[in-house]
Amino acid sequence: PPRRDLKLETLAEILEGQRLVHAHAYRGDEILQLMRLAEEFGFRVSTFQHVLEGYKVADELAAHGAGASTFSDWWAYKVEAYDAIPHNAALMTERGVLVSINSDSGEEMRHLNQEAAKAMRWGGLSEAEALKLVTLNPAIQLGIADRVGSVEVGKDADLVIFDGHPLSVYGVVDKTFVDGTVYFDREHDRERQRQLEAEKQALGWHLDGRVTAVLGTHTHVPTADACVLPKGTAFMCDVGMTGPYASVLGREVRPVVERFIDGMPRRFDVEIG
Repeated sequence: PPRRDLKLETLAEILEGQRLVHAHAYRGDEILQLMRLAEEFGFRVSTFQHVLEGYKVADELAAHGAGASTFSDWWAYKVEAYDAIPHNAALMTERGVLVSINSDSGEEMRHLNQEAAKAMRWGGLSEAEALKLVTLNPAIQLGIADRVGSVEVGKDADLVIFDGHPLSVYGVVDKTFVDGTVYFDREHDRERQRQLEAEKQALGWHLDGRVTAVLGTHTHVPTADACVLPKGTAFMCDVGMTGPYASVLGREVRPVVERFIDGMPRRFDVEIG
């Protein structure tokens, strides 16, 4: 028998409609090109990712049956994004495209609710339409709407409780449930923070300069009598630190092994001189 080819198997699954196609595209001509190719070979693009010029080809997207997962208001950060506009999500929604808002960022994912709310300001979507951009619509695009995306009997109990409107910048998360289990409770978290602060105070060490934490499998309290910290003890530096130096109890910290993250000295083994 012929050798198994996983790449060709994937293409076969696409042609047979067994595998969803999520394709990255920014510009309108790229989007049209792939939809025409898909229609020529008899398959459908399930969702376009980023799709910043989707508003230019919204009718074509709707006719093809493709969804769009876009940004709320990112533009002009490279050539393909020059024509992006914050009205994109709302315009595509109005033309019948299933739209979601994505983050493409480990930071922005924390406030996608606020990113969705921007479609109310830029495009005039209703509260329900805006909320769907980060709940039911992406669940449909991923093929998991039978389990998540809306609060319905029989679905996974993945819920967030806010102390205000979930689309407001003033709405703060009180509780988070995953499969019905409480994963976050603000009151419990405040108590945990108080306990951690009390534990830090009980350790009795103080850090001068720009060192903000002592980390590692073994924590050594720097004192006047213990001037050299063993290898493996790591210092976490502030992002704004200009060099891999700080001071502990007024003594200079010299790096032994530096570890750089994004070009900044964040962690290093140290000696204290």
